[in-house]
Amino acid sequence: MAVDVLWEELIHDLYKNGFILFGEYTLSSGMKSPYYIDLRMALSVPSILRKVASLYRYEAFHCCKFDAVAGIEVGSIPIAGILAYTMDIPMVYVRKSAKEYATKKFVEGRLQRGWRVLVLEDVSTTGRSILHAVEKLREEGAEVSDAIVFIDREQGASEKLAEVGVRLHAVYTVSKIFEVLYRAGYIDEETYSRVMNYIASQR
Repeated sequence: MAVDVLWEELIHDLYKNGFILFGEYTLSSGMKSPYYIDLRMALSVPSILRKVASLYRYEAFHCCKFDAVAGIEVGSIPIAGILAYTMDIPMVYVRKSAKEYATKKFVEGRLQRGWRVLVLEDVSTTGRSILHAVEKLREEGAEVSDAIVFIDREQGASEKLAEVGVRLHAVYTVSKIFEVLYRAGYIDEETYSRVMNYIASQR
């Protein structure tokens, strides 16, 4: 299947399977949002998970050179595992807080100093979780210059990461997702205008 066809087809699948919701939601950042995208549900739908993994892998092949991938607790750990397995490369993951026993580490897995590590995340808002992962990986001697997020909410993550020398590569931006849904007739003009105005206000 051509990547551009897969790219648009998956947006339809995400909507039809209830991954994309409209209403009033409070995000982990504390921000209010008129929509919510629950990408973690992909773990329960193998047909969608395969497409998600394929698009992550495509983006990884085209974004940069790297020696290992890093997931972030907890959302992107499964996809990092899938990419590591299918691409035959090492994987580590970064904890939100240091383990309270034994090694008390932030970074789990075998990480060699000087490795170029590609950070993976599912959804980015402010970029806070990716910034944390970058900091902890660099403290362990890794080189981190690129991160892939499956969905960028366009609320400042790209700009914040650029300030610390990290390029953010997004499989989808929310504005493109809603454009596709509106064009396909899944959402009406009122809903489309409301979410697009929200996105514009957050940039």
